[in-house]
Amino acid sequence: MEEREIPKAQSAGTQEEQANRWAFLANQQFAIYQAFFAGQSRVTRRPQLLVRLVDNLRRYRTAMFDLKNKGLKSASNDGNIGIVDGRLKAYEDELSEIRKTRSTVKLVDIMGVLGTAANTLFEEYRKDFAGQDRTTVSLEQLASLIDKLDEIRRQMEELGRVEKNDTNVKNATVVREYQSSWVREYAAVRQAQAGQTAAQAIKTND
Repeated sequence: MEEREIPKAQSAGTQEEQANRWAFLANQQFAIYQAFFAGQSRVTRRPQLLVRLVDNLRRYRTAMFDLKNKGLKSASNDGNIGIVDGRLKAYEDELSEIRKTRSTVKLVDIMGVLGTAANTLFEEYRKDFAGQDRTTVSLEQLASLIDKLDEIRRQMEELGRVEKNDTNVKNATVVREYQSSWVREYAAVRQAQAGQTAAQAIKTND
């Protein structure tokens, strides 16, 4: 049901509204690339995520082009098609480089690098969240940390199914525990900040 409803929602409204919606969705993919790939070690990047990102952008580009073919005259839509084309080329090139880089590294070494990457995220959490006032920390940053740790967990588990390694098994267990803890903390932070917002609204109304 949901898969049928999403395309219907995206094709609703005027052509301009649809074009804006596809541009918004494309920008979301650009943001994912910036968060998970830009400036990151290719050894620790999960190719499947970039494949999904590229596939999404191809769909959005097709939808933008369909609007143009149906008569939409929009400089912004035309420009967005060009932007997506450029990003697709860059992302496809990066995907090729990631695969090439990872193919030259032993699985046990990739596992080790993933462990180091996880430790970097643990340190960021300790610095910015441990012992901090939940009403003042960044919910967006915490969500990003959870997503990034999830990417590491996925890779540890995928590699573990290919090659058994006791250290990787232990690291994956630790990562899962941290991720569960951070998800609980996210809920607590969101509740604390919602409560603060409600209290401020009441105070303002008084």
